[in-house]
Amino acid sequence: MKSLAKQNPALQVIGMSRSAKARDEEIKKMQNVSFVKGNCLDAESFRGHLVGVDAIIHCVGTLIESKTNPDLSYDAMNRDSAINMAGELHDIAFKEGVTKNFVMISSEKAPPFLEKYLTSKLEAERYILSDECSNLKPTIIRPGFIYDFSHRWWSLPLKIGVDSAWMLNEKVYKHSPFSKQTDFLFPAKSTKLSTVAHFAIEGALGRNENKIITNEQMIKYESGAK
Repeated sequence: MKSLAKQNPALQVIGMSRSAKARDEEIKKMQNVSFVKGNCLDAESFRGHLVGVDAIIHCVGTLIESKTNPDLSYDAMNRDSAINMAGELHDIAFKEGVTKNFVMISSEKAPPFLEKYLTSKLEAERYILSDECSNLKPTIIRPGFIYDFSHRWWSLPLKIGVDSAWMLNEKVYKHSPFSKQTDFLFPAKSTKLSTVAHFAIEGALGRNENKIITNEQMIKYESGAK
């Protein structure tokens, strides 16, 4: 959000959350950023905020679901929240006879033994990429573990562990006779937050050529490869 507002000062960037409050002090000072209250699971709470909106970057999700609160389940957070937002934006675009941009932050792989984390996101992807959203230009971003040393300082030790496991799989287990059986145990390579933000912004501005941005594509971008 901050990067989008900084790079495009002429754009009005709106952040929607249940609290309608910014946590970042720098964002609070930006003249082209505002906040509104809305719940992705309740279309009535946000439908009015979508009028005049050209694009949505959907980054709602949960890694660990709640077993007691249905609104914090994988289906609600990872699937329904995205489908609700995409569906409402599509309906507005259809009525206006235009195409609008929708970006979803998905995932390259599921954490070990948390398959529902990924399948719930894939169900949302299928809807967004279907004919039911024909008036949307979609960008699905599939990162690995997202790290950033400035804004997510706690991600450093996790990144080391994730990338060590990824390398072990790449160098050893992928070449074993049991690679198909063991691959789910290993994560995708970590992805920089700035890289995810880059492709999300490009998608919001309608510049991405591909509907799906894989983690491999993002890693190549980070390394400068074309």
